[in-house]
Amino acid sequence: VGDLNLNRALTSVSGAITLEAAGDLAMSALADLTTTSGAVAITAGGALTMTGDTWVKAGSGTIALQGGSTVTVGKLVTSSPANLTITSTVGAVNDGGDSPTDVYAPTATLVISAYAGIGGGTYGALETEVAAISFTNSGSGATGAIAIEEVDDLAINTIVQQAAGDITIATLNGAITTTAPTSGSGITATTGNITLYAGGTNGVIHHYADIT
Repeated sequence: VGDLNLNRALTSVSGAITLEAAGDLAMSALADLTTTSGAVAITAGGALTMTGDTWVKAGSGTIALQGGSTVTVGKLVTSSPANLTITSTVGAVNDGGDSPTDVYAPTATLVISAYAGIGGGTYGALETEVAAISFTNSGSGATGAIAIEEVDDLAINTIVQQAAGDITIATLNGAITTTAPTSGSGITATTGNITLYAGGTNGVIHHYADIT
């Protein structure tokens, strides 16, 4: 009840784009959203599903995705320094397809809240180019890993893994920095392994926060 299936592109010169569905919301490969500076907000009471070829181009505007169930991410692009938020209340946040980069927000913090994993599904880790991440996977009775692959330097503000699953954070060519200790900072896993891999010629790990 209340599903929304989008199969054509929507463009706003500079205004906001808001999509809402009480049930599931699906966006096909033709359902690109484009604005030069408006906020893009997509909300589903059920699953929010994009393909790997669904583009959300917000220009300098913000992007926020929210699903009651699993959120499958297409390609998100913004130059805004504000937080880019993705929330799945009782599901996972999954990658909708392989390259190019899934989340391109080079000056923003990517904030993801999920219940059953971040960067899972058929296509594995989310590919990102962001400044920093703050992740929470809250499913204490669920199973789901946390996995991302960042293009360049990455700051980890906080990662909280309460589900049964590993944490794997990798860069292709860049440093990983765990931020200086503040309330809520650091990396925590309940049962799984924690792997940080800084790749490339610029690959180094700067560790300033607790890992438990």
